[in-house]
Amino acid sequence: MVIIKKRRYLWVYIVLTASILSFQPRLFADTLGSEDLERVPHPVRAEPTEKIDAPSDQEVIQRIVFLENSFNDTQTVARLWAASWMAVFSGLTIYNVLGIANGSRKWDEDLTYFTVGAVKSGLAFGMMLIGPFPSADAGARFEKIPDATAAQRLSKLRKGERLLQQGSEKVLGDRTFFQHALKIGANLVGGAIIWGVEGRDGWKHALVSTGVGTALAVGSIWTMPMKPVKSYRRYREKYLNNQMSTIASPPREIVFFVVPVGRGITAGVLF
Repeated sequence: MVIIKKRRYLWVYIVLTASILSFQPRLFADTLGSEDLERVPHPVRAEPTEKIDAPSDQEVIQRIVFLENSFNDTQTVARLWAASWMAVFSGLTIYNVLGIANGSRKWDEDLTYFTVGAVKSGLAFGMMLIGPFPSADAGARFEKIPDATAAQRLSKLRKGERLLQQGSEKVLGDRTFFQHALKIGANLVGGAIIWGVEGRDGWKHALVSTGVGTALAVGSIWTMPMKPVKSYRRYREKYLNNQMSTIASPPREIVFFVVPVGRGITAGVLF
């Protein structure tokens, strides 16, 4: 019965951690089409923008060149950041899974420690796959958009603006207090589980797991390159007089949520 109870603790932690990491608004880039659907953490709704005349074709071309240069300037560092942290989280997941596989079948201290670590690193890796950094491939995607005619160039500009905005929103969204609290909270819960399962002497494993997990979670946030934010700011200052977009309509936002209610949880979607 004791083993079953301890297993239940771990399954509760897995469910709670998955819920915590997935509890964030998702921004759907409907201007890019269903095949280019982006899921970007977005803590606030975009403000409605005023309708003004579209720019001339000559200005559209100038803006496209600006966007191309911005994407090229950002793409390399964004890819390096994404690849580095995916390597870290995938490596930790493999390490913890091997620790589970080589451990005893009982729910001893090592197995609990490795299981909690595998859950945290595995979910962190999975979240990077589900919600990738838009700036990492924005340049390649933008280059593939046709621009032979004036109408195509206007459409390309509209999608490019959206890509540029998404990269900025990803960085700013991940740096909010809300995102910090969610990730630190997941690590604190994991540490509490380890301590609770291991008993009085489990505080060392709990401290290591919580400390390392929190450092990695916060480190992944604050090493995220700020170039997308700066590029979007320069674009707005140069062409939009610091407004939102003159072309792209405000994005439709769909929010998925999981919240505790009484003795259980409830999930849903707001749109």
